[in-house]
Parts: sequence; C-alpha cells; structure tokens
Amino acid sequence: MLASTIVGQPLFRGSISGTVVDYFGRPLKDVEIEVYSGNLLVKLVMTQDSGMFYIELDPGTYSVTISKEGFETITKSIRITARTAIDLGTIKLGSALKVSMFPSQLRLNVGQKIQVPIVVKNAGELDLTCNINISSEGLATKVLFSGLEVNSFLIASKETKNLVLEIGPCYKTGLYSLNIMFIPSHGYLVNKTLDVEVYESQVKFLTCDFPAKVFMLGENMSFDVMITNPFDIDAIVSFNISYPEGWVVFLSSALGERIKGLSIKARGSTKLKICCRAPSRVSGGVYEVKLVGTLYNSEYQLNVTNELTLKVYIEKGNPLLSVSVETPVLDVYSGSQARFELSISNLGTGDAIVDLRVENLPSGFWYNIQDLKGNVISSIYLSPSATKKVILIVRSPYGEEPHIIEFNFVARARSGSEVRVSLGLNILGRYEMSYKTELSSMEMEIGGTSVYQLTIENTGANELTNVKLVIVHLPQGFNASISPDVVESLKPKETCTFTITVSSSGDLNAGDYYMTVKVVSDQVETDTRQIRISLYQRSEIVYIALIVLVIAIIVVSFVYHKYGRR
Repeated sequence: MLASTIVGQPLFRGSISGTVVDYFGRPLKDVEIEVYSGNLLVKLVMTQDSGMFYIELDPGTYSVTISKEGFETITKSIRITARTAIDLGTIKLGSALKVSMFPSQLRLNVGQKIQVPIVVKNAGELDLTCNINISSEGLATKVLFSGLEVNSFLIASKETKNLVLEIGPCYKTGLYSLNIMFIPSHGYLVNKTLDVEVYESQVKFLTCDFPAKVFMLGENMSFDVMITNPFDIDAIVSFNISYPEGWVVFLSSALGERIKGLSIKARGSTKLKICCRAPSRVSGGVYEVKLVGTLYNSEYQLNVTNELTLKVYIEKGNPLLSVSVETPVLDVYSGSQARFELSISNLGTGDAIVDLRVENLPSGFWYNIQDLKGNVISSIYLSPSATKKVILIVRSPYGEEPHIIEFNFVARARSGSEVRVSLGLNILGRYEMSYKTELSSMEMEIGGTSVYQLTIENTGANELTNVKLVIVHLPQGFNASISPDVVESLKPKETCTFTITVSSSGDLNAGDYYMTVKVVSDQVETDTRQIRISLYQRSEIVYIALIVLVIAIIVVSFVYHKYGRR
C-alpha cells in the first residue's frame, strides 16, 4: 500500500485506489468496494472492467471491505490524510469455497477401504450450494457427510463442513488418479486430485495354528487349516497340493468330503483338514506338504494367492506296555475256574505285537487266554495309545486244598518291552456228599433176609476220608450188617456203594417197616434217609392154609347135609 501527495487533489481530501483480480490474475468486474467509518457506510463503488477502482475520502480512519458473490471477502484498514493518495495495489480474491484434503497420494491394499478427511469452508458473505463430481477411473469412491453419501450440499457463509472421501475396496492392483470437483453455485469450482496406488500385500487367507507336527511311523496324519475371506465380497477358493512321491494327501471338509475348491462368503471363514498317509516303507525324517490356494472373484477382478507349507516330522517310535487288572486275586473252588479281566495298553510311540503267557502256575493248574469274543489267543496287536482287554481263565484241579497260589501274567512286545503282573488264586474248600441211589425200599419174607445197595458220590471239591454208612434207626426184630465198613478215601466226583444186608425174625407181622441211615466222613455227613422194608408171608404157608380152609368147608358141608335136616 503506497501513500503519496498528489497535485490537484483538494486540500482537505485524500483517496484510495487499486485493482481487484481473481486467483488466476484476471481482472474482476463489479466487485463491491465498501468504505466504513466505524459502522457507517460512507462510500460504495464497483470495480470497472479492468478491475480498477478509485475513491476520494475525507481525512480519517476507515475500514474497506472488498467482496464479490462467489469469492472471499477481504477487509483492510486505512488512514486518510489531506492530499494523500493510497494505492492498495493488486488485490487477489480467491474463491469463497475453500477445500483442503490430505494427502495427495496414498497406497491402498487390495480389498482395503480407506477414508480421507475433506474440510470445506465458505469464506464468502453469501450461502452457497455446492455440487460434487468425482472421476475415479475404476476406483469405488463416494463422499460422506455424517455417515451418509452426498452429491451436493449447502454451506452457509463462514461455515466449515467436515466431509469424508471413502475409497475402496479395489481388487485390481495398479495406479489410479482420482479427481474430485467441488462446483459452487457462485464463484469458481475447486478441483482436487489424489493419486492412489492399489497394491497386493501378503493377504493371509490360509492359516494353520500348528503347521509343524510330529507323527509316529504308520500313524494317520492331519492338519487343521482355516480359510478366511478378508474382503467385503464373496469369493471362490481353489486349491492345489504338492507332497512327497508315494504319499496320499487330500483336502477334506468338516463332513469328511474330499474337495478341490469352495465358495466363501464375504468376511466368512471355514475350517478344512489336510489328511496325509505316508507309504509303509517311509523312513523317519522331515517332509513337506504345500497347499496353494487362490482366492478370486472375476466380477471384481480379485485374484490373490497364498501358499501354506506344512512340515511333517515322522518318528519311528517304541512301544511301552502297561497291564492293569481290577481284581488281582480271585476266590475259586477246587475244580472250578477263575476269570481275570486284564487291560493291556501301549503308552509308547510305536506299534507292537504283544505275546501273552502265564508264569509260575503250579502243576495241575490249567489256563488259556481269550479275547472278548471268546477266541483263544496267544498274542495281540497294539498301535500307539491303544488299549485292548483280554480274559485269562485259570482252572484249579480237583482235590486242591484251600490255600493261596501266586503266579505272573506276562505281556511282552516283540521289540523288547515287557511287563509282569502278579495274580493270585484263593483256593476255597467245599465238602459235600450226595445220594446217587434213588430207590429207597426193599422187600423180604418174614424171617427172611434181603440186600439193599446205597451209592454215594463226592460232589464237593475236596477229598473225603473215612466215609461210613451209619444206621441211625433199625426196627425191632430186624438185624443188619454193612459192607464195607469204611471207605478210607473218596475223591471229588468218585462214588462208593455200601451193601446193607437185613434179616427179620419169624414172629413179625407182614407190613412196612422203616430203617433210617446216613453217610458220614471226617469232613461232612449227609442227611438221613429212610428205607422202607416190606415184609410178607412165605408162599407154602399160604397154600397149606388154603388147603385147610377148603377141607374145613367140605367137612362142614357134609355134616350139614347129613344131620342138619333132622
């Protein structure tokens, strides 16, 4: 601002002048130049086509406001003295619409969405309506205000609005130039450009929590793989697996179906399983299985590839046997059998063929080993962590006296691991005799003799000694003898027969009589048994009596006929 004394100027007045241009330096016509003394408007002029203005003023302090619709307003303070000319020079008016946006360049990951803040200010004196025009060359873009998309908005004088430019997602890599124009109802438009690079970083959609695992030789191997779609669009995933020669490797769903690809929802995820089987000839070591997945959507030009390397550590393990039994000592009668239920486990890392046997079982005892189906076995196969149950049957011989015997059950893996379990039998005694003869009656003539045989069986589990038949009750008039007098030893299941010879006196009446007997031993005795003795007369006596009777009848008849009619 220049002040000078000008010849020809009234002695008591001064002046101001200047040229108003736009942001590009072009003269602005009809710009209002308002001069205020305090709050009082004292002068109002308009700029000419050339943008120039000239105002004469009395000495004093003034406020000069320079404004035009659609442009910013500038206010200057000046002091006028007599015969002083103040040249304000070139005054540049910017657009009333001020737009700031940061940054001017950015990088965007494939599938990423980002928001850029935009600050819009109306620096003019009039309200403005502003339209928005975006050129994005394939980029998904929109302008948001308070979370809502806007294409135009009203902004009051001196108001500031905070907008957001949302960019993405974009699924095709490359360089993009974004141009956004703010077109006000008055004044010049504001143009902002933004260079965007869309790049593909390492988008992880294939993951495995345990990509390196240890397996035993011959064990089924598997890895759990998580497939995650990090994008806001549905996609398809195809897979390719590479693995060592001779292996069987496949990808399966949660339902066990073998698959080569799948469709996945936006922001969705699913779990798959990679199943591996190594050939039987494989040796221990480290092997790699590679899963390559391609996630794509043709409509949005999405194509992302991931590779997941899985390490398989195969170890040739050793078996470790364990044998448990719920009841290691069982009660059993002599001549009976006991059943031991044993659980055999392989706690090691290698499979095993396990041979089974019993040691230290006394002579006369018998055993076999069975599976749960009753098949007799001598060995079993156990994979790592497997458990099988077997039944050990031990039979005690007859006549074994009550005592406890101890023996060992041995399980031995053919690779060398061996385990022993101590078992025991508590032999119980059982003494018992039973009558084998069912008939309990005999017949004889009065004064005659008869024989009755009584058979006894040792139905117990132990030997009986000094077995005797004892007559507990013999009716009067009878005599009896027993043979043999005693049986010194009667083993289990053996029988012996006692012969009883019974004689009766001649003065007994015919009829039934009862003799009571029992069998006793050093260990046990039987219940008593009644034997019926049926007595009958001799047959010749009956015949004589009949003859006498017939003769008596004849005599009586003769006497009656001869003397009875007189």
